[in-house]
Amino acid sequence: MISLDIVNKLGGEIKGIAERVVGFPCTIDDPKKNGITFLGNKLYKKFLKGAESLTIIINSNDYIEDLEKENTVILVDEPQLYFGKVLSLFEQKEINPFISEFSFIDKNVIIGKGCTIYPHSYIGKNVKIDDKVVIYPNVTIMDDANIGMGTKIFPSVFIGNRVSIGENCYIDSGAKIGTSGFGFPRSKDGKIERIPQIGSVKIGNNVYIGANTTIDRGAIENTIIGDNTKIDNLVQIAHNLKVGKECLIISQSGIAGSTKIGDYVTIAAQVGIVGHLTIGDGAIVGAKSGVSKSIPKGEIYSGIPARPHYDELRKEVVINKLPEMYKKLKELEKHGRE
Repeated sequence: MISLDIVNKLGGEIKGIAERVVGFPCTIDDPKKNGITFLGNKLYKKFLKGAESLTIIINSNDYIEDLEKENTVILVDEPQLYFGKVLSLFEQKEINPFISEFSFIDKNVIIGKGCTIYPHSYIGKNVKIDDKVVIYPNVTIMDDANIGMGTKIFPSVFIGNRVSIGENCYIDSGAKIGTSGFGFPRSKDGKIERIPQIGSVKIGNNVYIGANTTIDRGAIENTIIGDNTKIDNLVQIAHNLKVGKECLIISQSGIAGSTKIGDYVTIAAQVGIVGHLTIGDGAIVGAKSGVSKSIPKGEIYSGIPARPHYDELRKEVVINKLPEMYKKLKELEKHGRE
């Protein structure tokens, strides 16, 4: 591959030697000859001092003219996103499609063109698998599920009854989709009862679900995940949840049942959200926050309990001053006694 090939496929403006060989991606703090990297922050320009025989993706505003003397430069608007597309050019391609005889596939399963099913997977009754789906080993897909075109399901994933997964989704190893929701109310006499969870899960297109994440099925209606939402590893999505499009939910967060998450929401790591709340479009919840009240559209919340982020920062300022304030208080008490 040469630099010009990349620009022809992905766009951008090229400076320097257009036909420079590009052998592999590399990080900006460890540039290598014939590698390709990107400058995402001006602070990292120092790593490019003395670089040579490198292809560098740079924002037009950060362009360094001297670089093109010994390197090739590709000018783009969003270097990190562009570099992600470059990585896709180096990503390992799938092998020729095949269906392993060592998987159990019910006779009523409908399988589209160009699918790959690795050994030791179980696919139940009336499952519909669209074209170019890849199912890795030890996957379980229960009855009446639908898998959209181009979706990849990695080892040891569980997909429950009537779960619907959209196109070009990426379900990472160990994820559980359509497990029973936690419907266990306590009666007046203190006994814990069980409410059957007879709904399912509907996942949109281009959704990423991380390793060992669990998405419970609804009690009656479906749990819903919107298009292009990305869910990290070790996340708990409870029953009846409605998650909008283009959301980010980061590792070790847990969201209780019947909460509604709007579009373009970001939930940082280790956030806990109680049930029956609404998180408005574009809201951001900071790491380790405990959310007990609904969050308005476009707001940033953080802390335990979660509150507007700038209120939380002011609280932290006061808390940090408490030792000094306590010391002064003790001095005043001492002078008062004297």
